[in-house]
Amino acid sequence: MWNETKQLIQKAQRIGVMLPLSYGIDEFAAGLVLKTALTALGKTAVFTREVLPPKQWHFLLSGTSEPAAPGECVLSIPIASSPIKQIRYETDAEFVHIVLTPRNAEIKKEDVRVHARTIEYDLIITIGIPGPEHFGKEFEEHPPLFYKNPIINIDISPKNDRFATINAVNVRTSSLSELVYELLTDELDADIRKEDASWLLAGIIERTENFCGAGTTPSSLEVASFLLEVGADKDAIIRARHKTVPLPLLQLWGRAAIRSRFDEKTSLLWTFVPATDFLTTNTSPEDISFVLAKFKEYFQAPRAFVTLYEHPQKKWIETVLAPIHADLAERMREHKELREHATGFLHAKTPKTFLEAEERVHKLLGELS
Repeated sequence: MWNETKQLIQKAQRIGVMLPLSYGIDEFAAGLVLKTALTALGKTAVFTREVLPPKQWHFLLSGTSEPAAPGECVLSIPIASSPIKQIRYETDAEFVHIVLTPRNAEIKKEDVRVHARTIEYDLIITIGIPGPEHFGKEFEEHPPLFYKNPIINIDISPKNDRFATINAVNVRTSSLSELVYELLTDELDADIRKEDASWLLAGIIERTENFCGAGTTPSSLEVASFLLEVGADKDAIIRARHKTVPLPLLQLWGRAAIRSRFDEKTSLLWTFVPATDFLTTNTSPEDISFVLAKFKEYFQAPRAFVTLYEHPQKKWIETVLAPIHADLAERMREHKELREHATGFLHAKTPKTFLEAEERVHKLLGELS
């Protein structure tokens, strides 16, 4: 697996690293460290879209974002009707002016078209993406980009569709950060810097619930030990997970708690978060992970936590299922309508109302019983 991956990376010059549309610190850390290592190896490596780490981890980036590669802006003129004699540009304090001199016919304003040219990669590496349907608008707008280029698919989910040229999928690995660490150290002979070590350790700690989760393996502990030797700041990472919580997050949690109910019959803790809660508290859907973490901290009885939230921009209802018991988690992992995520399992269906979303969950859990 890694030998073929290494060969593709060695041949490539321009590499696009793609994260899921919804990602946690593990996905972000794995993607960022891989991108940084590829750049150090002399490759042009960029994220395919602009990404930011979850809020509590911004300190590791000093508040900066990781932008996608800039695209090209193209001006198109029909030369059959308006041949061009000369092209030049002029600049002033504010603008660049592109000047087109016609040969013998006027260039009409309505004939000039401006459009963006897609970024060209010769290799795409996906991190934690189970299938092409999760690529997002890049795939919808530029499908040839994905059909003509090789793809390396890095994932740990058993639901991965193995859609790529090379499928580096290992369901026994605890985290994507650990899997990327394995690639970098075993095959690419990449140096792990202190900053890289902190990111990778943050991903591993988050995914394994600080090495207390069921997915923790001896390999997880071994890799973490090496990262600490390199200089990973475990204390800062632990503080980031448990630091003093910003007021907006506490406000969101308070609103979510008010709209929660425990169903004794099914042993489910239901939580409903309308879009107005995000707007009122100046928070976003990515903060649902904090709400869920707090509920897990204070409530131990439920069979599963069911969080339904209305996306403030898309106006649909997202469903997050977080099972407590390993047997239910395993059945959810095998269900075609569920996708594993750092916060639990995301439902593929996005209904317009809470009632419809609740009915779908009841139906799904009935299928899993």
